[in-house]
Amino acid sequence: MVISLLLHLLLLYLLFLKADELLTMDAPAPIVAEEAEEQTPIPVMVPKETVQQVIKDLREKRELQEKSAIGLKKREDEALQLAREAKEKEKRRLAELQRQREEELKRLEEEQKERERQLAELQKQREEAERKRKEEEKRLKQLEAERIAAEKEVERKRLEEEERLKQLELERIAAEEEAERQRLEEEERLKQLELERIAAEKEAKRKEDARIAAEKKAQEKKRKEEEEKKKYAEAKRKQEIAARKKAEAAAAAARQKSKGKGSGSGTSRKAGGGGGKNYNKYIGPIRSKITRNWRRPLGSSSDLVVKMRLKLFPGGGIANVQVIKSSGNVAFDRSAADAVRLSDPLPVPKGKDFDAFRSFVLEFTPNRIR
Repeated sequence: MVISLLLHLLLLYLLFLKADELLTMDAPAPIVAEEAEEQTPIPVMVPKETVQQVIKDLREKRELQEKSAIGLKKREDEALQLAREAKEKEKRRLAELQRQREEELKRLEEEQKERERQLAELQKQREEAERKRKEEEKRLKQLEAERIAAEKEVERKRLEEEERLKQLELERIAAEEEAERQRLEEEERLKQLELERIAAEKEAKRKEDARIAAEKKAQEKKRKEEEEKKKYAEAKRKQEIAARKKAEAAAAAARQKSKGKGSGSGTSRKAGGGGGKNYNKYIGPIRSKITRNWRRPLGSSSDLVVKMRLKLFPGGGIANVQVIKSSGNVAFDRSAADAVRLSDPLPVPKGKDFDAFRSFVLEFTPNRIR
């Protein structure tokens, strides 16, 4: 700073001495101000107006000094004072310029930073917008893919449901046809059973009528035979009585003749009886015949038991079959009753032994009959 101040003073002094030369100059030479402590020198440009004003002032002062014959010391002091004032003024101007420059630099830096910040923010916004655009594009693609997949799934389910309903309709039709077929079969079976029952009843009635007629005929024959026997016995008794009387008369005559012994003769009668046949002797053939006519229904197990009451006509004709205790399986119960009806007539005894089979309970299982 001291060097800079001395240079300025020297410059002002030279300007004072050579005012005429300086007035002819187009522009003042640049003044370089030095700063202490390693500061970078800043070139100082002194405005032309300032220099001219200083020169004018110096000229006026010089003229005044010359006119008033003021000494050199006074002029030097005034020059120094003016130089100091000019220096101070220049210093203030330079400081103001420096301040303005620094403020301008600071403003420019701040504007640059603001522009950079705005550019960064704009770039960030663009990147964010691009990211959002890509995300939205990805989301829309995903939504489109999901929509297409959903439409395909809906179409698949629709086709499956359509196929399922079609299959259900086919099954329903098949079930109705099967039910109708079974109904017709059952109707035909019941009709056939009814015809068989009627035929069996007719046959049983015919047999019963024939049996009654045969019994009547046998009874009549027996009655006639007994009457013949009675007549024969009566005649024989009369013959025996007559013969005995005749023999007695002959014997009496012989006794009288010979006075000897008399002799006699006698007869003896042999009687016998018979026995009935028991229940167990006939239940075996009945069981075998029913088993042969039984057809196992589908799905029936071997542990089923149905209890039936059978009423028979004489000769084994079936008057009635009644399920009195079900097995829990309707098809099995029906098959057992059908087997009994198909076994008409059952092999039963005749006479008094038949009484045990007029009405009896039969237990039927797939493995045995009791």
